[in-house]
Amino acid sequence: MNSENRNTRNSRNTQNSQNTQNTQNGQHSQSTRSLQAGLPDAAALRVTLAQRQTELEAQINRKRAEVRRDRIGFDSSTSIDGGDGAQIDAIGSVHHAEIERDMAELRDIGAALARVDTGAYGICADCGEQIVAARLAIWPTAKRCTPCQRQLERGRSSTSSI
Repeated sequence: MNSENRNTRNSRNTQNSQNTQNTQNGQHSQSTRSLQAGLPDAAALRVTLAQRQTELEAQINRKRAEVRRDRIGFDSSTSIDGGDGAQIDAIGSVHHAEIERDMAELRDIGAALARVDTGAYGICADCGEQIVAARLAIWPTAKRCTPCQRQLERGRSSTSSI
């Protein structure tokens, strides 16, 4: 092998080794940042939230269809007495409450994704401290640390008794 080919091959091997090392260092520093911050990987979080978003949208559509079906069945039926109508109204109210709850969770998911985009994910909206990773693992849309959430809930319970 001539020296020119050997030099070219050595140069390529050195460059490949440096690229591999840079890539590994980049991955290491990126995973270190995630570990230091205690936050889940942004890509994995996006997948988890997108899956939940899809589930919620399907639930909302099913519940809306049930409400329409029940209402149409009630309106077209002449044999339903007043008690049956009240029961259908009650069921419809429950479905509407469930839809509202699911819509609120969809808004929370959108807000969590926005916090991921801005780099504010995992930071308490009230005190600015980091939210514990265990809390985010259980409640990925959490926007407050546990102490601030408790304080908020205590405030709500004291005002609701007035």
